[in-house]
Amino acid sequence: MHPASIRLLTDATWDFAQAVLWSGFDFSSAEIELSKSFIKEYYQEIPAKEFTRVAYKHFTEYCKRILLAKEYDSRFFLFYIPHPCIWLNKQNPKGISAAKAGYHRNLKKRKQTCIPSGMDRFLNHFYSQRKFFPMNTEPQKEKPKQTVLVKPYTVTELAKIYGVCRETLQSWINEFKDEVGEKKGRYYTIPQVKIIFKNLCVPHTIELD
Repeated sequence: MHPASIRLLTDATWDFAQAVLWSGFDFSSAEIELSKSFIKEYYQEIPAKEFTRVAYKHFTEYCKRILLAKEYDSRFFLFYIPHPCIWLNKQNPKGISAAKAGYHRNLKKRKQTCIPSGMDRFLNHFYSQRKFFPMNTEPQKEKPKQTVLVKPYTVTELAKIYGVCRETLQSWINEFKDEVGEKKGRYYTIPQVKIIFKNLCVPHTIELD
């Protein structure tokens, strides 16, 4: 895994945690760095080979723990979220680690009901705006290559390949008619088709950034 990826996820998770749990609180640079170091430990535990594929899953799990803690804080008057240097330390059994059990209970409940959570949609949007990795964390399937059969074609058939009318294609071919020569009856022969493809290029799809 690249250190920059860890840093991006750590910074985003801290921004999310501060906005949800400690909005309006000012922390020193040292406090922020210590808090981030605890978050960083979480992402460093992800196996390097699986990092890109599962990073989004780990990010959402961590943020859901934060949201569940906020919900608990709102429901119970005597409950409060301590300082981030305390709550984010995984060695603290009453901090982020305690929220893990709540997260898995929530996950099990959702699997039983099969109802999409608004929480998921929110985190999906938050994550996608950061643009760490492609949202599709599954291995990308290679797109099949587009091919064109080289065989005798009529002008009409070639026009369909290029997506233009018969007259337009014929005007294009006329620009190198001395090279391609006359049709053999209604068809261009295979050598002639190759010359047409060489001059006009074979229609294909490209991806634009």
